[in-house]
Amino acid sequence: MVSRKQGKESIVKNGSLFRGSVASVSALVLIFPALSLGGPTTTIQPPAARTSATSRPPAENAADRAGEPLAPFDRVEVGLTPELSRDAAARRPAVYGKLPLIFEANRGQTDSRVKFLSRGNGYTLFLTATETVLALAGRRSSVAGNRFRGPRPDATMPAETESGLVRMQFIGANPEPSVTGLEELPGKANYFIGRDPTKWRTNVPTYARVEYRDIYPGVNLVYFGDQRQLEYDFVVRPGASPEAITLGFQGADKLEVDAQGDLVLHTAVGAIRQRRPFVYQEVGGARREIAGGYVLRGAGRVGFQVAAYDRSQPLVIDPVLSYATYLGGSRNDNAFGIAVDASGNAYVTGYTVSTDFPTTAGAFQPTFGGGTGTALFGTGDAFVAKLNATGSGLVYSTYLGGSGDEGGYGIAVDASGNAYVAGITDSTDFPTTAGAFQPTFGGGSGDAFVTKLAPTGSALAYSTYVGGSALDRARGIAVDALGNAYVTGLTVSTDFPTTAGAFQTGCPGPSCGAGFVTKLNPPGTTLVYSTYLGGNNSTGGTAIAVDAVGNASVTGSTAATDFPTTAGALQTSIGGPATDAYETTLNPTGSGLIYSTYLGGTDEEDGFAIAGDASGNVYVTGRTRSTNFPTTAGAFQPTFGGGIEHAFVTKLNPTSSAVAYSTFLGGSFAEQGTGIVVDASGNAYVAVRTESTDFPTTAGAFQPTFGGSEDAAVTELNPSGSALVYSAYLGGSNSDVAYGIAVDASGDAYVAGITASANFPTTAGAFQTTRGGGDFDAFVAKVSPNTPAGTNVSVSAGNGVTVTFTAVASPGETAAPTSSTGPTPPAGFTVGTPPTYYNIQTTATYGPPVSVCITYNPAQFGDPSMLHLFHFENNAWVDVTTSIDTSKHVICGTVNSLSPFAIFQKLPPPTDMAISKGGPSRVSSGSNLTYGIGVVNLGPNTASGVVVTDRVPAGTSFVSAQFAKGSCTVSGGTVSCTMSQPGTPCAFSNGTVTCDIGTLSPYTPANPAGAGVQLVVNVTAPRGATITNTATVSASNPDPNQANDSSTATTSVR
Repeated sequence: MVSRKQGKESIVKNGSLFRGSVASVSALVLIFPALSLGGPTTTIQPPAARTSATSRPPAENAADRAGEPLAPFDRVEVGLTPELSRDAAARRPAVYGKLPLIFEANRGQTDSRVKFLSRGNGYTLFLTATETVLALAGRRSSVAGNRFRGPRPDATMPAETESGLVRMQFIGANPEPSVTGLEELPGKANYFIGRDPTKWRTNVPTYARVEYRDIYPGVNLVYFGDQRQLEYDFVVRPGASPEAITLGFQGADKLEVDAQGDLVLHTAVGAIRQRRPFVYQEVGGARREIAGGYVLRGAGRVGFQVAAYDRSQPLVIDPVLSYATYLGGSRNDNAFGIAVDASGNAYVTGYTVSTDFPTTAGAFQPTFGGGTGTALFGTGDAFVAKLNATGSGLVYSTYLGGSGDEGGYGIAVDASGNAYVAGITDSTDFPTTAGAFQPTFGGGSGDAFVTKLAPTGSALAYSTYVGGSALDRARGIAVDALGNAYVTGLTVSTDFPTTAGAFQTGCPGPSCGAGFVTKLNPPGTTLVYSTYLGGNNSTGGTAIAVDAVGNASVTGSTAATDFPTTAGALQTSIGGPATDAYETTLNPTGSGLIYSTYLGGTDEEDGFAIAGDASGNVYVTGRTRSTNFPTTAGAFQPTFGGGIEHAFVTKLNPTSSAVAYSTFLGGSFAEQGTGIVVDASGNAYVAVRTESTDFPTTAGAFQPTFGGSEDAAVTELNPSGSALVYSAYLGGSNSDVAYGIAVDASGDAYVAGITASANFPTTAGAFQTTRGGGDFDAFVAKVSPNTPAGTNVSVSAGNGVTVTFTAVASPGETAAPTSSTGPTPPAGFTVGTPPTYYNIQTTATYGPPVSVCITYNPAQFGDPSMLHLFHFENNAWVDVTTSIDTSKHVICGTVNSLSPFAIFQKLPPPTDMAISKGGPSRVSSGSNLTYGIGVVNLGPNTASGVVVTDRVPAGTSFVSAQFAKGSCTVSGGTVSCTMSQPGTPCAFSNGTVTCDIGTLSPYTPANPAGAGVQLVVNVTAPRGATITNTATVSASNPDPNQANDSSTATTSVR
């Protein structure tokens, strides 16, 4: 490939959604083969019967859902219909495919965001400033009343028609590029709709091409095609790079690059295929293919790798998705709680309506117990599943339920592997054990239950109801080292079982909508204590944590203005007219409060999850709609980002009297913090549900972009709450919600929730890589730090950086963000173009030495053999280079600490280049004009990278140019060289001759080394004209005397 230094224009052009040619000379071109739009190339089959994309768990009444996450946000369902079949396409006249694709300028006939649109057989294409939308006409909708929040460009589209929308968005692009029509066509479009002439649109211009100017810096985009295929080109100018181009796709269930290098978009109606890009460069009028292709850059994102531009293969940095699996049968399945043991086995609970939910032989209840499907809290049975450490199989899995309905909501595990589950049941025959505290149903619409499952999952250690005569629901459970189980939830029973001496033995409110906190002894036979928790209005408990001495910390939501708080607490009165979150800690006997506080602003809050650390700090997450929710200075996100609501994360000191940190966590639409856990170092891991496309993620996260509809997200905050260790979306193109999170001693985070996405990002070898059926499945995912504990740990840190640690004592995240600015290079060295500085950092605890290897872009440097790797330490650059592989473009060094790194090129010693150009004083019009150019190095050092450039003068046309090294003389500033024939041809592009001479030793009379160039042009100028031509020499070496670096010759035309 011709280097960018030579000024060659580059083009990136796309093929089977795209194919075509470019007339530009010396361009780098990516041809994207054309996307068939109804022609015989691609047949899209009809969709199989499918369930609503908007399916979600059943709604619950207001009292029952107090203090728990809201239902998923409203959605619109979209569906696709088939294109023409191959036979139908073949019957169309052949001339149809030769007609140009017509792009109409938007003159008010559609949504104002649309710049141009194009209509075809069964589709409409919309070009907006930031995305391309392909709408395939669909079937009649069976969905009514749904809200569509995303861009809907076609305002004229009938409301009762569903459309298959495939969106191609330009990620990180210029939000306001210049979008213009090219090659205007003679035809006009006219719209005469309705009887109001003011709404008619006439003489709408049409074009054969549409160009986006500077869609990325130095990159243009051009659309064109015919009636069978759409085509587009990316045109990359000198100094720009195709690496900047990233396309985000929505509306496809899955993206993949197949064995042929084609990009395949799997949609509900079949596959849309974009053929492998054809990459070439035109040099001297000849097309030269260059290796390149698609590269996936996370969920729904695609970029391009081009041989001469690509620094490295795609890398996953920040957290690693160790495994992700569906967990479900052919109907609806939901996971709410997750716990992990010391061996990395994950324990999950939830509810299922599937009679074929995956269970294991010998499990306590391998078959479905039943369910009426009418319960407000969920239908079917609870389930408990234990996955092995790799997520590849079930250790055990069992239903847990009677003939009515159950839901498992909280789970904990002890050191022996016993699983403790809390939830709700309306079954009078829910499995209980002899001698349990409450073996029979209390009454009402549901009782809480607490079940202890043996380590093998084959038997119950104990199982008991916990409830009165009305509704009682357990939401959270924790277990201490002795095996006591602590449970919290919601009750409206006035006879909920409490214990003498407990903090609140009677229902505190008039309607008895209160939280409860109950402690069961290890065999589950009696209550250690049990208390209401509430005030004069609705209160619910959603999560509970217990410390080493038996203090139980609870969170939830309350609308009570007299909710019990403690003197000196952070917030002793409710913040607004709706609900506040709260944090309450009871003493080990349940007889009193150690501390208790509201947590909220002037709008609405709910606390959804709670955790504690070894120092007694308590961490709460949930949701807030208050712009004045109490945050702290220096927190990661101290101000509300907009939209409906944000997640919040608050760390309270051990007395709940002060906030260690408090931060919002959200984008521009809606978030909820649904789970939280803390590791031994004080890092907080948060499970989030988000509908924001700009939820904060970290560079290189395993899924940095929004999958669609709503996504789960996993975020790790550092101990001070001031920064993200990592943050990533976790979801497909439909609704995905995380409800529970756990962490092991290695810093691996385990997440459980619900997904309606057929393309949820599962991992190879996971237990269940495809969705089971129904409207949604449960999911379980393990997110691991990219720097585990161990020896000789090698980490891909992003941006072409590989860090190898000799020994890692505790795991963490290693990343290598880059910057274009940094400390000044040391004397005698220069940074590349563009400049790149690597700020390599890690949260892992490690021991030296550390090896750092960086894959560099050779186009940034003039002479890769002169590269050195520097490390900035003790306020100075230190050369740490240990090796360089110029064929693979990798440079390595060894250090004892991490901080900024940079690759610098050692400057060659200065030398004085000189050039002299000569030609005839007169020439006849129509004849050839031959110039002679002499080049020498006047020393004192050898010159490398010697290049002669000559812009062909006006009034002439290029004929030939060649150079050769030979013997020269220097006299009076004139260089004369003897040139052997034939010489080496020089390159000619865009009117400029470029001769790469290479290395020249210093000229002396004893060593008269130099180079001669012969340039021949044909004179087209008329008689009487003057032709002026200048040649210039340059080298990689600094030149202290640039006055003799160019020479001009003047010739008269006769």
